[in-house]
Amino acid sequence: MRHSIRKVIIGVVGLSTLVLTSTSAAGALTLIYSSTRATYVLVGDPTLNTHPLQLTATGNPIVNALNFIYQDLVGDNPIAGPWMPINQTGPTGSLIMGEQRFDYKFGQATSINPGPPQDNQWNNNLTLDLGSFFLDGTCTFCGPTNAVSITSAGPTGQAQYIGEAPGPTFGSQNKLFSSIYNILFAASGHTGTLQYEAYTNITDGVPPDQPSELSGGRIIININGPTPPTDTVPSPMPLFGACAAFSYSRRLRRRISQMARHQ
Repeated sequence: MRHSIRKVIIGVVGLSTLVLTSTSAAGALTLIYSSTRATYVLVGDPTLNTHPLQLTATGNPIVNALNFIYQDLVGDNPIAGPWMPINQTGPTGSLIMGEQRFDYKFGQATSINPGPPQDNQWNNNLTLDLGSFFLDGTCTFCGPTNAVSITSAGPTGQAQYIGEAPGPTFGSQNKLFSSIYNILFAASGHTGTLQYEAYTNITDGVPPDQPSELSGGRIIININGPTPPTDTVPSPMPLFGACAAFSYSRRLRRRISQMARHQ
């Protein structure tokens, strides 16, 4: 008889654990927006920031504000929707859908590898004071009421100066990896992180081709739960399952009590 009671108790515990697992599971999501085209806006001295990404070969700080503007950003999750900039300017005026401007300073750079290539740590000075963005999709943190703001940032990023472009082409081949920025999606209250990667690769084309310049990068966003983007109505099944489980467990407890009295 005791073995039967033990089996019933194990059944109740197992069912309860299953229900709790199904109702407490939280989701997290990673969104990646990629670009293979970029530009910039001249700031201050026109001899500086002459390419979408401008670094120095020696790792010396660049005290002037520079910028890198992604164009034609495409996301890997259609539910999150197109990238929409807010109050940001580009070479021809306001930025449009699929564009994002990052202002940065290559400040207080320190060499971590003399190179070539030259690797440097740099202090993050990025803010979104120049503007913001939102994801124009159907997720719980999408739409203009969920404009992104930065709440805090890691202390340093990493920059790589690969070298001067070959031949007569002016410029340099550079890569930049930001630190991780903590972000908030306004009205929704969703939090997450943002990190961006950028590159400029200037190479000589084979004659009679003209010199070419390739720029672009990625913006990586991690969104904390409770649920990933969805355009469907949440199912009531977890609540129904929990009610059914507690009802069933009540019957099982009654059965255990009756079995104990007849021992």
